[in-house]
Amino acid sequence: FEEDVFCQINYLQALHWLSARVRPGSRITYVCPPTERLGSVSEQRLRELFEQRQPVNRNLLELAARMWPAVAADDASELSERIASEDFSAWPLLREGLQRQLARLPGSTNGLNRLEQAIVSAAAAGTKVFTDLFAAVWTSEPDYGVGDMQIVRYVLDLAHDDAALLHVTTSNGRPRMHASGWTNGQIAITDLGAAILNGEQDYMHVAKPDRYVGGVHVTRGSPFRWDGRTAIRIA
Repeated sequence: FEEDVFCQINYLQALHWLSARVRPGSRITYVCPPTERLGSVSEQRLRELFEQRQPVNRNLLELAARMWPAVAADDASELSERIASEDFSAWPLLREGLQRQLARLPGSTNGLNRLEQAIVSAAAAGTKVFTDLFAAVWTSEPDYGVGDMQIVRYVLDLAHDDAALLHVTTSNGRPRMHASGWTNGQIAITDLGAAILNGEQDYMHVAKPDRYVGGVHVTRGSPFRWDGRTAIRIA
């Protein structure tokens, strides 16, 4: 695994599953470098990292057993409270990762979550082909570990007809959830996108989101927002 949100959430769930199943005397180890991206290191470095693998100890399993239910809860305040009160000494970088997970909730300023904000901001800097927009998002938010098709999914949602913040043109015509045609796809910000980016309107008042952040179902009526520090409940 790597220390980005994508890997951390998957690793946390795996550890939670193991926490109730590991038998006394079992030996489980893991590779999780704090800064390196495993897909870009050499074969020799992978061997070195494997030789440096660490044991999955009881403290790590117990932390996962406490934290995963909060991630999966339908009330975002549970995770906020756990982040504030939990001892993360068994996995120090997890605290920041879980804060970034909560930042996937709609923002309290304009309704955009942290990744949506990065995508719309990149488009606001000028019409971009998808590969350049993807690179811009990775530069601004490298700790999410998102892949190209995850950004495609976000772009499609942000370009939806009911509240289009982005205008998208691909070589295959109407954009769709498929890798083909996106390499040279042109992405530009709309007037509504600029208004929401500037805080003049709230995205959650015009869009019709239907997604999950952990166990929280994000819809137009969802009460949870991210205020830059923690998840808050709004009226």
